[in-house]
Amino acid sequence: GSSAYILRDSNARFLVTTSRARWNAIAEAAGEEGLPDMQLVVFTNEQVEPGSVTHLGGRDIVLSSLEGWLATGEGVSDDELPPEPCADDLAGFIYTSGTTGRPKGVMLTHRNVVNDGKCIGDRMGLSTADRFMIHVPMFHCFGMTLSMTSSMTHGATMCPMPYFSAKASLHCITQEKVTAFNGVPTMF
Repeated sequence: GSSAYILRDSNARFLVTTSRARWNAIAEAAGEEGLPDMQLVVFTNEQVEPGSVTHLGGRDIVLSSLEGWLATGEGVSDDELPPEPCADDLAGFIYTSGTTGRPKGVMLTHRNVVNDGKCIGDRMGLSTADRFMIHVPMFHCFGMTLSMTSSMTHGATMCPMPYFSAKASLHCITQEKVTAFNGVPTMF
C-alpha cells in the first residue's frame, strides 16, 4: 500500500491513525521490510493498554491511545520544550500522485503552508465571519492548505467532518450555518 510506502520513504518515526485495524493494514502492506524508522503509533479512536508494543520488521514499535500519549506531556516545563519552528523549517511532506513513477515527497516549509493558505483565503474572500466546513481529507493539500490553513490565516471557524457524507455535510451546513466549503466535483 501507498501508506506503507510513504511512511517508509519519509523515514516517519511517529504515526497517528484512527484504529488498530488501519495500523494492521499498513503493517501488512509494509511486509518483511517493515517500517525501519517507526517508533510510535497513536490511535485516536481506541484505548490502548499503557506499555503496549508491537513488532514489525524485527523492531519494537510502541502503541498508545491519543489520551495516553497526550498525558506523557503533563508536567513538562517550558524549558524542556523544543524551540519554536522558524518560517523556513520543514512543516511536512505532501506526496505527489506518482503518475510518472513512484510518488515523491515534496518538502513544505511553514512559510509555504501559511502563504498558500493566506493566498487561497484571500481569493475566497474568507473572514472571521465565515464558518468553513472541511469535509475533504486534511492529510491532503486540499484539506490541509485550501481548507484548514486558509481558515486559520483568516480567522474563520472550522467545522471539520471525519469523512465526506452528503447527508452529514448537509446537516452540518444547516446546523453550523456554514458559509464556505470546497470539494471535488463528485461531492456536488
